[in-house]
Amino acid sequence: PIYEIERTEVISNNFSQIKIFLTVSKNKNEESLKMLCQKIKSENPEYSNIMICIYSSNIYGKNLAKGYEKRVSNEQKIKAWLGMYTYNPVEGEYFDNNPGKYLGIYQ
Repeated sequence: PIYEIERTEVISNNFSQIKIFLTVSKNKNEESLKMLCQKIKSENPEYSNIMICIYSSNIYGKNLAKGYEKRVSNEQKIKAWLGMYTYNPVEGEYFDNNPGKYLGIYQ
């Protein structure tokens, strides 16, 4: 997929944790998004704990990826939040293609 990393947050240097927020504009199927996350993970070997949030590249997704959540309604968040990927050496990898369910409104 065509993507842009909008923001990164190093959560803890002691535990090698990072959050990566990105937007995608094309090829939004589950398998391609998961493969994109695996690619980004492999490009960041210095972090053993990775969380990647994927948003659509519209205005709502870009606001979310940049941390401007107050500008986006819950319904817009659900539509714009396309995927969430986590990896750590203990639990392995996890990919969720419906992370909006955590907002209390199910698709």
